[in-house]
Amino acid sequence: MKMMAGLPGAHATHAALNAAREPLNDAADANAATYLLLALLLLKIASDTDAAAQDPDQTYGAPLHWPPTAPGAQLLVVPPEARFELLFRQRFAPGNDRRITTALQQLTQANRATLAEVFDVLRLHDGWPRDAEQRDVALSRVLGRMTVPALDFRPLRGTYRADIGQAVDRLLERSQPRRSPAPVAHVPDPLGWLMAGLMDPREDETICDVACHHGSLLLAASRWARTTPGARPHQLLGEEEHDTAW
Repeated sequence: MKMMAGLPGAHATHAALNAAREPLNDAADANAATYLLLALLLLKIASDTDAAAQDPDQTYGAPLHWPPTAPGAQLLVVPPEARFELLFRQRFAPGNDRRITTALQQLTQANRATLAEVFDVLRLHDGWPRDAEQRDVALSRVLGRMTVPALDFRPLRGTYRADIGQAVDRLLERSQPRRSPAPVAHVPDPLGWLMAGLMDPREDETICDVACHHGSLLLAASRWARTTPGARPHQLLGEEEHDTAW
């Protein structure tokens, strides 16, 4: 059996996600572009996990047995025709936007209990680059940049990677406008659900939202934990300084 390299830290994972997000800077909606990247990240984690589970040479470790603490995105069912590696191999052919949309729709259909209509509500199509002629080029770059070692989840083997949640949190913070005295918009319920699937905290961790508004992210994290095998108790903490945001 081959030895596995050490897992990357949050800095490397965040840098890789930032690099993958850069080709989408011309998107009609900057937030939707970030959500699109997170949706692809969810698909990649699930696809890489599926690839490792079907690894006949045990390149990535012993045969896969899921512990209750496996991150939520690893537990998604990925139809063979929706796997990330297919998008990657076809990235130089026209129609990347259509193939990505189809893959995410198929992922949703295979995981109705957890994903429901998350991707539709987040309006991921608004995250496409506005220039249609350059769209395929930009999306091919996104797909290519998501195959770097820091975003290779095949060696995960059910291991919790705190760097994923930390990097996603930092990416979302960077995509938001600079802080102002006015209350910021609350986390949309579908985004909270997507974030919960990517971050999936361990039993000994606390979920804290310092601008919780009506608590959509906290509720999403709680609901996600109950959809996975061996549901784990978490401590939920919320803080909101603006009375009008409740």
